Amino acid sequence: MLRFQTLIAVMLCVLMGVSFTSCGDDDEDEPKSSYATAIIGTWKVTQASSNNSTYIDWPYATTTATFKADGTYSGSGYFGNGSGTYKLVGSKLTTYVDGSSYLIYDIIDLSGSTATLKITMDGSDSSIYVKATKQ
Repeated sequence: MLRFQTLIAVMLCVLMGVSFTSCGDDDEDEPKSSYATAIIGTWKVTQASSNNSTYIDWPYATTTATFKADGTYSGSGYFGNGSGTYKLVGSKLTTYVDGSSYLIYDIIDLSGSTATLKITMDGSDSSIYVKATKQ
């Protein structure tokens, strides 16, 4: 009978150990986006559209965004000059400046060195569609 009680006690310890091993901080990053590698580099806006159908050549100052593998980015031109961090989840890339969400890029298409993006400033209801090339 002592062996049976010992066996049950050991099994309970093992079960508790396995159960507690899975508990932890659930704030880990989401699975890597399929765009995680492709987005790395400097992107220059070349065209713009208000509806993702009729594009015109980019009429403003040279506008670029650089995304680095370490999760940092910098931008210059029409959307502002500065730097911060970014998070890419699926096809949504959110940039942060001083810890606050700034621009949200929805990746519509990204193949090779060209991308079509929908850009929204956080808190805004309006968006702009752009085409960009990797420099």
